[in-house]
Amino acid sequence: MNRERLQQADTCLHWAEQGVLPVDALERIESQQPLRAQVADWERLLGQVLLLAGVLLLVSGVIFFFAWNWASLARGYKLALALGVLIAFIAGAWLTVGRPLVQQTMLLGACLMTGALLALIGQVYQSGADIWQLFAVWALLILPWTWYSASRACWLLLWVLLNLALWRYFSYSMVWRLFNPWQPQDAMLWIALSNLAVLLLFEGLGRSWFALESRLMQRLSALVLLGCLGAGGILVWWDSVFILLAALLSLVLLAGMPFYRWIRPDLSILALQSFTLIAVTTSGLAWLLENIQTYVLLNSLGLFVIGSSALVSIWLHRLHREGL
Repeated sequence: MNRERLQQADTCLHWAEQGVLPVDALERIESQQPLRAQVADWERLLGQVLLLAGVLLLVSGVIFFFAWNWASLARGYKLALALGVLIAFIAGAWLTVGRPLVQQTMLLGACLMTGALLALIGQVYQSGADIWQLFAVWALLILPWTWYSASRACWLLLWVLLNLALWRYFSYSMVWRLFNPWQPQDAMLWIALSNLAVLLLFEGLGRSWFALESRLMQRLSALVLLGCLGAGGILVWWDSVFILLAALLSLVLLAGMPFYRWIRPDLSILALQSFTLIAVTTSGLAWLLENIQTYVLLNSLGLFVIGSSALVSIWLHRLHREGL
């Protein structure tokens, strides 16, 4: 069952449970269009899982083959084997143009093998590059295949690589340690801004440019964005160097909560924003009450967290029942 059919089926079954939809009407609807998963749906799902597992196991097998036989393989054989597997995936994607799922899986395999080939080249020739450069180049090389595939798995891989490249650059790069005057809060800011750019890009062009019906990229980007900004909002009460992160968080929440409530309804991102606001407010309350007795402070914070979380959960549950 596709996403639209699942939503329709869930709505009909929910109405039947609430007594809004009579039983005979539900039976008439189900006679025309099944509301529950059929055998063909399970077979299709099983095929997708096995296809994805096969590609992942094949790529893992190639990597472990290199690891086990590293000393006994000549440099040319190592490169030829990795390149041959990569070409096989590309050829498989080209030969399966009429089968979107198989083609997407072949392109995912090509994306994974690209990283394995880059790591192999770096190890064989001892390029001396930092690990963040591997992730950045890997993401850049697989961008055309990811764009063409319109696959959630490929976009997820690309997003992970971009965030790993940023994190590794700000954490371990020699350039960062020796020449970069920025502080950790600046790294958090740049990672947040990068994910904000991804979020805005996919909100505006997710369907027209990338042919993605899923909102996976928006939700993951929002998760990292609010994680970085939320950490700054929590710490700003104790250290003013995080003021820029807190200011950006305020703007994001002021614009984001109405946007994801009425303009582009998304319960997951709305929940992330709500609980981020609770965390920041709790930190501010702890800062205001830091001079009172510890027992009173902890109980006050506990009551606030429990009460506010309960209210937000009730509100989100109500929105979910309304169809958000």
